[in-house]
Amino acid sequence: MTTESSTFQETQYFRNPLIFILLFAIFGIAIWGIVQQLILNVPFGNNPAPDYILILFSMIPVIFLLFFIFMKQKTVIDKESIQVTISPFGRRRMLWANIEKAYIRTYKPIMEYGGWGIRYGFAGKGVAYSVGGGNQGLQLELKNGQKVLIGTKKADALKSFLTKEGLLNGQL
Repeated sequence: MTTESSTFQETQYFRNPLIFILLFAIFGIAIWGIVQQLILNVPFGNNPAPDYILILFSMIPVIFLLFFIFMKQKTVIDKESIQVTISPFGRRRMLWANIEKAYIRTYKPIMEYGGWGIRYGFAGKGVAYSVGGGNQGLQLELKNGQKVLIGTKKADALKSFLTKEGLLNGQL
């Protein structure tokens, strides 16, 4: 007889189009400045920067672009614990034994937490882990009084898993 491990896993990536558009626009301006100043020998702007500054400036949006491309959130939930990892920032593991209440809820990322990422909420909302850009999450109320929200794009599947495992004690 095989025993199937009961685990919920979700991986989300940061994919905010406005951030990517902004970074590509800044990169495009920097590349145009390099082409204009280094290749066409026309100073870029009224007070042109040295060539090496233009090249360094063009690397900043590339670094941020790579950062956002590789940033991800992985959530793993089993009967023992909940583990959320936001790369490259680290992870947090919470044992079910330390959780008073768990439920799926709709939230307002900007109004309640000031956006997505690892954010601290306003007016006692606690900490939120969310990179996917959604507005649903697993709300945890820990026995020590802390509140933790873990964003999800699979609220129905998560609710179904938690209900099946007897871990959910709230409603969507």
